Amino acid sequence: MRRSRRRVTVCALVAGVVALVPASMSSACIFLASFSISPASVQPGGSLTVDGIRFGINPVDIRLDSPTGRLLSTVVPDGRNFHAQVTIPPDVGAGRHVLVASQAPETADGRNNGSAQGVPAQAVFQVGTPAPPAAATRGRPVQVANRVSIGVLLLVGAAVAGVGLIVGALTSRAVSHGRRPAAPALTQEK
Repeated sequence: MRRSRRRVTVCALVAGVVALVPASMSSACIFLASFSISPASVQPGGSLTVDGIRFGINPVDIRLDSPTGRLLSTVVPDGRNFHAQVTIPPDVGAGRHVLVASQAPETADGRNNGSAQGVPAQAVFQVGTPAPPAAATRGRPVQVANRVSIGVLLLVGAAVAGVGLIVGALTSRAVSHGRRPAAPALTQEK
């Protein structure tokens, strides 16, 4: 009877670990909203092209220099992405500025699923300075990781499985150790 309880305990722990591995992998796959602009430099009164991917379903407010800054445009994502032109006001001072894309998290039905992870997103641009020459802007593009690699997922799964097996072994040992019958007392014959 003791062996069957140990097997049930170990099997239950292994089943728990097997259930936790996919859950740990899914929580590692959070895709953040991405926001970019072009060109990187504009004169006051000029316009920029803005692109957003993986946004939520609510309209996106594009503001100047902060999430509460001057509202420049509101765009509605099409399938969670958008592409639009934004005009920089003529009174914006020269130098480095930021466009901030933000969304309200609530949808019309009151649920909290209207915006994406990573919102507000931002992109930096220059006002009043000439754009760099075309030859200087060409080069290797910078790769930004936007998803978790399979190697990381396998490592997380292996770590969770390892911890589960250790906990299962310790639990099994504790259960079996507490149920052992006492050793018979040895008596000496005279």
